[in-house]
Amino acid sequence: MATDRNKLVLPEGSQKIFEEVVPLVLEFVPPEELLLGGGTALATRWQHRDSFDIDLFTSQATFTAAIYDQCARFEARVEELPLSRIATVGTEGCTVYCEHGRVEVVACPPQTKRSRSRDRTSDPVIALETNLEILAKKLHRRILAHGKIIPRDLYDMAVARRLEPETMEEAWSAGQVRDPAVLFAALSSFSPGWMERHEEPVVNARYPELRDNAVQDMLEDVRSRVRRPIVPTRR
Repeated sequence: MATDRNKLVLPEGSQKIFEEVVPLVLEFVPPEELLLGGGTALATRWQHRDSFDIDLFTSQATFTAAIYDQCARFEARVEELPLSRIATVGTEGCTVYCEHGRVEVVACPPQTKRSRSRDRTSDPVIALETNLEILAKKLHRRILAHGKIIPRDLYDMAVARRLEPETMEEAWSAGQVRDPAVLFAALSSFSPGWMERHEEPVVNARYPELRDNAVQDMLEDVRSRVRRPIVPTRR
């Protein structure tokens, strides 16, 4: 498993977004109440691809008091940023688009018991989620719970199987897999070239062979976890 390190520097594209928007977020939310997660945190550790969106996680209570209940003031401050606009402010999170990408602040409880790592960003200083927490959220909350499958997530998991196979294995155990046949059917429906044609493709993949085989790798992973033959559910 990767060793936690301190004061990490984000990939160049992510760092620009971070510097542009996160100081404003910190006017409303204390840094100790935030965790940097998602693909940006993985890319910071692995340097395996580019990332142009920042995911910041906090508790529901913190988000409600700090941003949702101060929505008008928050939106007014966002409007003062150059080339920025707020996309959404809801009860469970908000999204801010800026010149180089976007920042999402999400009210979300942890998926695992080890969500906070010892890693920190350099400036401003915010703790990173563990790789286990990030992969478990992608798998159980995005793919399995909501059926959202995007190339970046499949590629991240393919890289995890190579660099941190034990972490990927633990991520599967961090939640219940109720109907693997549905996931298998969805992955089987993707035609060749789906990764490249998708509106959210993998950018600057360090491991192009893992990107190209990410769908098949995930299919094999799902198949290996089901003892009986998978037959897609008829709807």
